[in-house]
Parts: sequence; structure tokens; C-alpha cells
Amino acid sequence: MQLTPPPVVADTTPVVITREAPAPTPAARTIAASIAAATPSDTKAGDGVLQLLPGDAPRSLSAAVNSVREAVRDLFGNLVEPGLPTNGGVDLSRYAGKWYELARLPVRFQDDRTVSTAEYSVRPDGKVGVLNTAYLGDRVDARITGTATPVDGSSNDRLRVRFGGLLRFIPVPKEGNYWVIKTADDYSMALVGTPDRKFLWLLARDEQAWGSQPADDMVARAKELGFDTDKLLVADWDTRQMRA
Repeated sequence: MQLTPPPVVADTTPVVITREAPAPTPAARTIAASIAAATPSDTKAGDGVLQLLPGDAPRSLSAAVNSVREAVRDLFGNLVEPGLPTNGGVDLSRYAGKWYELARLPVRFQDDRTVSTAEYSVRPDGKVGVLNTAYLGDRVDARITGTATPVDGSSNDRLRVRFGGLLRFIPVPKEGNYWVIKTADDYSMALVGTPDRKFLWLLARDEQAWGSQPADDMVARAKELGFDTDKLLVADWDTRQMRA
């Protein structure tokens, strides 16, 4: 895969995603049953750091179960999501490296108090290695690794991110679950979300960039696209927890 796509014009045309609902397969029912039967102890790693998602074992297990329930629910009817413009292309070699979470919408798999970093590395096969670390004050609350695969034809601005543990059972949409909505020209900031508007992250190379004009512009863009920015949790990297 070409890691540095040719110059592209930003894609400002909304795309409406419609997924036809296939009949539930025995495999899908087996996956749902496996997660539903799992116990919190299944989420523990040998060193005591969770390997599913940021958060404690019950919270991570609950997130996995709820995600499967939503996936199974979607099998029984058409799921139409509003269009979401993307960046028009992402240079993965420039996108790689460490990002600080400036703000995010609340997510069920992460404590509302924690702040996170994301570290991306381009692999020889064209995929992206993912390392997410959640902090709460002076301690690491959780850590997780995964892989991001660019969606065919997306110019790397839509990726399919998959983690291990119980989350390996959760279906990942073929159009991707990590949409790069906008990046700064110098890749100092990025706005990432999902077309259902349930997930939104504002990432930056500088952990103190919240309140700057570029950050304000990113939040304004998210609001224009239908994200509920009034619910954003804002990171305080001096204390390494979300602001009260």
C-alpha cells in the first residue's frame, strides 16, 4: 500500500451509508453468546493492566456486550447513517507518532475522568499499529494495543480499527470505525469521529493546545457536522484527568 497518497482535494461531499441487513448467521449468534457468557476475569492481563479498552474490567466487559447487542440489533433492519465528510486523504507517515487527547465525547468503555494518548506506527504491510494509554493522575488506568487497516479507496482517511481480547468478536463496519474528519496542514491536530455521531476525538501533538484558535475551529467544524459538542469532555494534562 502506498503510504503517502498523491495530493488530493478535500472531500466535502457527504456520503450516506446504507447497510442492508443480512440474516443472523450461526457464527454471529455464537459470537454474541460467547461475549454474553464472559466474566470480568476474562479481561484481566497478567500484569494487571487491561488489554481490552481503557477502563476497569466490568466497564470493559459491559462495553463489549453492549457493542455486540447493537451489532445484532442492526442485523434485523436497514441502518442508515448520515453522511460524514472526511479529510480527503491522510499521509500515514505524517499521521504516525504520538497524539494527545484534547477532548472527546463520553464513551461507555472509558472512565469519564481519564485522559488518553494514542501512538500510531506504520507497519511494513501498510497497516497501522495502535497503542492507546489512559491516565488518571499519576497512574496508568489502562493500556490497549490494536491494528488499523485503511479502507480500500479511502486514501487512508477511513480506517478499520480492531483490538484484541473480547473485542475481537465485535464486528467492524467495512466502511471503517475511525474516520479522520480533518487534519491541520502540518498534522499538528486531528478531528476523528464516526458517522453515527456517537464518537468524537480531538487530538493534538501539543497537550496544551486546547483553547487555541485551531482547536476552536475543529470544535466548530464538528458542531456543524452534527456532533453534540456541548457534551465534550476536556482534558487537563497538568493533572492528567478530565476537567471538572
